[in-house]
Amino acid sequence: MAKRTLTKAYMLFLARWARRLSWKETAAVFHTSWGKVFDAVEHVVTFGLEHRALGKIDAIGVDEIQYAKGHK
Repeated sequence: MAKRTLTKAYMLFLARWARRLSWKETAAVFHTSWGKVFDAVEHVVTFGLEHRALGKIDAIGVDEIQYAKGHK
């Protein structure tokens, strides 16, 4: 595993802002690089996927089926 140059708290901070702004804008506003924003988002997404708990799924709704097919 590569050594990280950002703290976990700062990665979460950048990733949350990257949801509202483009990654380029986030980097500019917080005086960092686009690559650091990318690393932050990647870390947060990876953490979320590794720690998600779907549990038992009993049913799926019509909305979810339409979404999966690309309909609005």
